[in-house]
Amino acid sequence: MASRPSFVPLALPAPQSSVRDEPSRPGAIEIELAGGHRLRAEAGADVALLQGVIVALLGR
Repeated sequence: MASRPSFVPLALPAPQSSVRDEPSRPGAIEIELAGGHRLRAEAGADVALLQGVIVALLGR
């Protein structure tokens, strides 16, 4: 006869709120990177420039 697994109740703290200080505008994106960096870009932003900023923030 196989033993049944036992379960232990676990209580986790509520996740921290990720409410932004300013609301997103239509056509805008926000990218949250490791290390707490955030990058906000409007629609039509230069992709090569954004890539360069991300690389610089990540230290690569």
